[in-house]
Amino acid sequence: AVQAKSHFFYLANFCSKTFHVRHSVNVALTPIDKLPSERSRDFISCWVDLKAVEGLGLLVHFTHLNISPVRAHSDHLHLYSMVPYKKRVSPKQGIYGHLNDTSGSQVSDYKILNDTIRIEYFGLPTSTYPGFQLLVSSFYEPDPKSKCRERYLHCPVTDICIAGRLACDGDPNCGQRDIGDEVGCDRDDTVTDLLTKYSLTRDIIVVILLPLIVFLLCVFSLFCMAQKFINTRKLFCMAQKFIKHTLEKHLTLRVGFTKQQDGRVILHYNQTTEEGLPAYEDVMQPSPDEPPSYNSALEQDKDGVELLLQ
Repeated sequence: AVQAKSHFFYLANFCSKTFHVRHSVNVALTPIDKLPSERSRDFISCWVDLKAVEGLGLLVHFTHLNISPVRAHSDHLHLYSMVPYKKRVSPKQGIYGHLNDTSGSQVSDYKILNDTIRIEYFGLPTSTYPGFQLLVSSFYEPDPKSKCRERYLHCPVTDICIAGRLACDGDPNCGQRDIGDEVGCDRDDTVTDLLTKYSLTRDIIVVILLPLIVFLLCVFSLFCMAQKFINTRKLFCMAQKFIKHTLEKHLTLRVGFTKQQDGRVILHYNQTTEEGLPAYEDVMQPSPDEPPSYNSALEQDKDGVELLLQ
């Protein structure tokens, strides 16, 4: 599967700047179509710092090199390790000439174990000697069993771990004579390789599905709480209606007297409920049968009256 190419920039456009490298980057001196055919007096003296994520190193691989080998020209490229202090890692005379055909200038990969390097160029580039192109990849060293962390790929020759997304991108991110990141790539198909697919699947689960599940659980919890509140409110309304209905009823006390054989008079009362209030006429209209007077009831038993409430 063909993955995305590494980032690309021109050194001359970022002089005295720091460029952050997440996975890899291609660095060239300047666009060839803007270079003169003959040497001029416009020297280029430029440096750029490349900084990886803390804890990672940087592997510098030359993909193109065409710097004038004439000593009188003094054109050269230098590489420096910047941590913990500035230290030159390139030859004293610098790097120049052609990639595979320069005596006295052995060009090889540079494996910098700290996270910052400096690329420094001095010279007069021309269309014949346009400069260089570097591929810089971040890496870390594997454990003793040559195992890399998840989402990283092991380069068997250089024995480093690079980002899995660099696999099959067409760039030799593993370095010189190591094609570990380009093995098993079918460039006729654009099928994502297993490592990237696995990483993508995990990203989908973590970034999309997990928040969706949490959201659905929250919605379900709110629904249950709302349903419980509605049921409680219904029960409260029913109780309220029952109490209101009960209070709207009125109590009526029915009283009567009964004389026993032993001469006692028993008072009877009965509590009943009636719907609604009695009419005014019913209350005010006199009854045809007047109740016996209290004195007449007492005269029936001069020894005393005992009232029993039942």
